[in-house]
Formats: sequence, C-alpha cells, structure tokens
Amino acid sequence: MPDIDTYPTVTALGAGDRLIVRQTDGDGSKHTRIATLSQVKQAMPIANQLTAVAGGQSLALPVPGPIAVFTSIPPGGGTVLTAAPGQEQRIFNRCRTGQTLEVFPILGMAIESDTVNAPATIADGDDAAFLNNGTYFLAS
Repeated sequence: MPDIDTYPTVTALGAGDRLIVRQTDGDGSKHTRIATLSQVKQAMPIANQLTAVAGGQSLALPVPGPIAVFTSIPPGGGTVLTAAPGQEQRIFNRCRTGQTLEVFPILGMAIESDTVNAPATIADGDDAAFLNNGTYFLAS
C-alpha cells in the first residue's frame, strides 16, 4: 500500500467512503488500514459542537475524547487536555467568529517547551494535535 502522505487532502466524506487511516500505537509503531468513515467514527468518537469555558485552566472544559470540535468560544475560552501517556488528542476550532481557543495541558504539565500549565492557542479555523509523551505534550 502506498504511503498515506502521498494522497491528496480530502475535505468532505460520505458515510460509505473508504479512507486510508494511519494508526500509531502507544509503542510508536504505525499501521496503515482502509476503513469507512462510519468505522473510523466508531473507533474514534468525535465530540462535536463543544463550548469552551473561560476562566483559565481550572475552569476550562476537559477534552472529552480523541477528537474535539469547538463551535462556541467566549473570549478567553479554553479546554484542558485529558490524554493519557502515549495518547493523542486533536482539537478543532470551528467557532467562525475569529475567537482563539486556549488549550491547557493536564495540571502540572507543559505543552512543548512552554511554561508548566501555560496554554497553547488555536486560531479560528485551525486545528492541532497534542500527544502526551508522559512528560509533556508534543504539539503538531
């Protein structure tokens, strides 16, 4: 099977469309599989139409799963990552109002080389993935 990175980006999918999915296991090994959109949704539930909460890390909404789509973000609104070591969470900012989403690490951790407990930000229309490596979160 060709490398998944050689395929073009798809912007819309139907429930029966077939996808090529790269799965990264906790040990870093990768597997490439073919699945339908409905199979992917069953394996990786998407939390959709979330509302961020303002007030800093202590009040921010915990990310409820591996994929979270925020559609309502008040000024200063944020979320807190919940991924266990070896797990990744992808966060989408789809509020369409120009509001930035603050993404906080788990209490006592950092994102990349930032200060402990400091948030990363995701601009409206963007997304980012956060991998918990057991010491800090890697962002991409």
